[in-house]
Amino acid sequence: MRPWTVDADDIQLGEDFDPSVLHHTPGVDEFLDRNGNKFFVLGTKGLGKTLLLKARRVTYRDEILCLPRNSLIDKPIGHKIFSAEMIQLYGSSTENWKKLWRMAITAATLKATGNAGDSRVSAPFSSLLDDTNVVGVIDHFVHLLDFSRADLFRSAQEVDKHLIPRIRDLDSSVAIFIDSIDEYFNNHILELTPADAGELSPDIWYFAQMGLVEAAYELRRLTHHLKVFAAIRKEAFDRFGAATSMVQQYRGSTVDIRYRSSGLREIFLSNIRQEKPRNLVDGRELKRDPFAAFLGLTHVRHAPTGQEEEIGAYILRHTLGRPRDLMTIGGALSRIPPAQRSETTVKTTVNDAATAVSYTHLTLP
Repeated sequence: MRPWTVDADDIQLGEDFDPSVLHHTPGVDEFLDRNGNKFFVLGTKGLGKTLLLKARRVTYRDEILCLPRNSLIDKPIGHKIFSAEMIQLYGSSTENWKKLWRMAITAATLKATGNAGDSRVSAPFSSLLDDTNVVGVIDHFVHLLDFSRADLFRSAQEVDKHLIPRIRDLDSSVAIFIDSIDEYFNNHILELTPADAGELSPDIWYFAQMGLVEAAYELRRLTHHLKVFAAIRKEAFDRFGAATSMVQQYRGSTVDIRYRSSGLREIFLSNIRQEKPRNLVDGRELKRDPFAAFLGLTHVRHAPTGQEEEIGAYILRHTLGRPRDLMTIGGALSRIPPAQRSETTVKTTVNDAATAVSYTHLTLP
């Protein structure tokens, strides 16, 4: 795993993952505990939800059946275009999202464990179960979104009657890892017009994620053999406070990612330690002062006041308190040739990278 990895999507396989990049907090350790009861990782954008979800997947290695099989996490691609009928079906509550997620998780699990045969469900869900090209939870989820209202309701009833008992009777463990549901529905919270992206409703973005939490929690109550781990945006999860009396139970299954300044600093230092020696200004300083080893300086001076500030504090002050911001700034600094890392070039690079971080934060959900 390269230092200054901005996007955890670059980590595709278990061997790509370097556990040393994780900063361990009590919450992180709770989520990584294989005997724990934390299944949802919460956070705003850029806090490292995907990285933590992949770290949790790696803890299982090949000891139990994990879905998806050939990658660390399951995630949708692109954006779903909604019609007015779909907005009517999915835009008023989490109820139909919960049905849809329960069906998708059930279908993928039974297929993976060889228990989907003789399903006694009608078309089109039967066709979906028979389709060998539709494998993961997200594969089923995307297809189910195209079901009509009548097909969705009929299939949901049949799944609950005929297939959920098979989930209850699972005799071996299955772990499922789902990510980036928020991104799949970003169109609904961007400033777009229906002509650009179909019919839009901000509630879709919230309810799609909330419905996943509800369905995963319900299925886990049926059997502890089925574990669904998911990354959920904090903004969506916070909606539960006003929507259901189950919020305390859901919160008991979640880890809300938070990093103190000391933790963010250690994340930055751990990436410096991964730098190749040739990309350090003075490798001899690496153990004593990683900032000095990396940048060749320990403080910067503010031109208007003449006051000095420790370089680590200066870098942190130019972030929004998110690991992703540190990766952006650290990566920019790493691209300066070591011989050119002066106070001027370091300050200019930090300021330019911080400007890009702020612009992205203001323009993307």
